[in-house]
Amino acid sequence: MDIKKKVFGIDAPETLTTMFLFAAAYRALGRLDQALEIGLEVVERRTTLHGSFDLQTYTAIQGVALTHHYINNNWQAMALQFEVFTGRHKLLGIKHRDTVMAMRTLGVFRAVLDHQTGGNPINETLEETFNRKVRDLEEGATSGTI
Repeated sequence: MDIKKKVFGIDAPETLTTMFLFAAAYRALGRLDQALEIGLEVVERRTTLHGSFDLQTYTAIQGVALTHHYINNNWQAMALQFEVFTGRHKLLGIKHRDTVMAMRTLGVFRAVLDHQTGGNPINETLEETFNRKVRDLEEGATSGTI
């Protein structure tokens, strides 16, 4: 990774992709602190370079969400994954494969939270919020505002 930083520069697409893959490898190895640190740096750099409304930025955010899930910080994972889902929905549409996969991952995080909390009332509020935002997205899509 250091070689790519020196050769291409820290903000080059090749460097950011390598950093993203390093974060994924660290996550797979259980080195979650390192995975989170690198993942957050990738999100920050991609957001600075391309803005928050960008597919590569959403992919980086999803990696950080997954790391939070592995750390068992599922509220943060759910919030980040919801950002990924809504962003992909706006950019790609509800039927796109990547949007559907983001929704599926969001459902997995929700199921874990339900299991951990026993489906307590705070989750009902979360579910109501999620359902409202999905309805808003769908209404925006049919009215042509998205």
